[in-house]
Amino acid sequence: MVGLVGLAVLGFIGYLVLRSYLHSDKFRMLVSDETSKALDAQGEFEEFDWQGKSMYTRSFAAQGTEAAFFSRLKAHEIRARVGLGGVGRGVWEIPSVQINKFDFVISDDRLGPDSDSSAVDTPVGDGDVEEASSSGGGGFFSGLIPSEVEIQEVDLQEVNFNVLTEGRLIEARGIKAKMAPTSAMSGFSVGGRGGTLRATGFPDFTIDDFTLRTGQDRLYLDHAAMRYHKSGKVQVSGDASLGGETPDMLFNGVLSGLDLADVLPADWVKKFKGIVNGGFRVATRADGQVVTSGTLNLRSGSLEAMPVLKRIDTFAGTTRFRKLNFTNVEVEFEQVGGELDMGEILFESAGLGCLKGKMRRNEDGLRDGIFMLGISPDTIKYIPIGRKQVVEQVFNMDRRSAFTEVFPNAESDDIALPPDGYRWLVARLDPESADPYTADLRRQFIEAGGLAIWAELQGMSERAVQAAGEIAKVAGDQGVDLISMLAEEGLGVDTLILSEDMIEKMGESLKIEDLFNEGTAIPKSIIDSGFDVINDLNPLAPKRERLPIEP
Repeated sequence: MVGLVGLAVLGFIGYLVLRSYLHSDKFRMLVSDETSKALDAQGEFEEFDWQGKSMYTRSFAAQGTEAAFFSRLKAHEIRARVGLGGVGRGVWEIPSVQINKFDFVISDDRLGPDSDSSAVDTPVGDGDVEEASSSGGGGFFSGLIPSEVEIQEVDLQEVNFNVLTEGRLIEARGIKAKMAPTSAMSGFSVGGRGGTLRATGFPDFTIDDFTLRTGQDRLYLDHAAMRYHKSGKVQVSGDASLGGETPDMLFNGVLSGLDLADVLPADWVKKFKGIVNGGFRVATRADGQVVTSGTLNLRSGSLEAMPVLKRIDTFAGTTRFRKLNFTNVEVEFEQVGGELDMGEILFESAGLGCLKGKMRRNEDGLRDGIFMLGISPDTIKYIPIGRKQVVEQVFNMDRRSAFTEVFPNAESDDIALPPDGYRWLVARLDPESADPYTADLRRQFIEAGGLAIWAELQGMSERAVQAAGEIAKVAGDQGVDLISMLAEEGLGVDTLILSEDMIEKMGESLKIEDLFNEGTAIPKSIIDSGFDVINDLNPLAPKRERLPIEP
């Protein structure tokens, strides 16, 4: 009995000393050396308020040292329960800590080895625990009590963070999480839900739930489920280093069920349909650059309700283009910083046409690109003979020749041939043109005598189409560079519109009389201003401001 009373008295005295010790604002969590370095910081608590065995303080603010994984953090409204069960093991137990709001930043702004610690009042780390135990308010008892605090669980009501690295920003807001130490790896396990996540060059994500672990100076993301817009679901897992001179990461993810209607502009929702799926990975290269790569594909894709498709049907004498159903759409991409490389792009509507190519973009827009465009011989067999000859002259390559020109290193890059059964052309993208995606295509048609075809696809009147055909014929007979003439009139430089006024001026330059007979009605302008064939078929193309329709 005497022994039990003695233990009780010692426990009570120890509890009083613990209160005094904690009030000195100095403690550390019981973790491994590696994790302790990742948490190394200089920080300051506001005044503690004690109610029985519960402690409250308004905030804790800290700045990380060079070894810490964070640069700054602040915890708001901290509540903790203190227990004595760990005294026999040399630690003070804190069964639970609740933090109302936890904000931290990871950047290069950390304390160096020669930093002035007077800027913060409360260092946190191994070296400072010894100082606390020798100079704290415990007096004689300070040498008898444990110098370590074991926090068993931390409940984070709201977590917000920013990660700034290599000119990129990753930020999260409004996450709820619970954290507990793990004995296996001397780190932490964290489970959370809710909140939003966004990163430079990526869309915003809504977090459903996640689980992660830390240990051995690394972070392991076991599982993260997120949503992109209403329909898209994202699953991610992987790991990353916590600090260090050569940080590295590798995360793999899967995107599924993203409805294009959730992400396209309102005027495209009824035109371009489908469900996007794919896989991606985010990793660091040997030089420290973050690389995002992956493959996206489109299921149940279709393109419809577009004037250009009706005009192609009229031109080809079919009804197969009015609703263009895609049998295969796939895009492989890699992004490093502001550089986006789409190394393999495939669009196919079986039996009608196929496009395969590649392009690169940066923050300033399109850099370069090249594609091979195929058309089924069946789609042109009913075209009038004169225009059919133009089309066959433009689509004059076999599959292998076109593929080799677009992908000269296809074998080493593991790029497959597109489907067979098409006539092909090769066109390059022109970043300097007003219509970068179709400038080369337009040039090839016009050089082959197809100015009338281009006018017809734009939706000009029959008489304007005939006049364009006459101009092409005369220019060919006289050896005149029609492309240069059109450029002087602004086509492909200032405008995408082949207008009646342009045709008339070129007719005057070529000395063609009565190009438009008197009494002829003024041809209608382009039905869809700013029209170009591939730009309308390519959702990756920049959208242009619509021009007013001429009377």
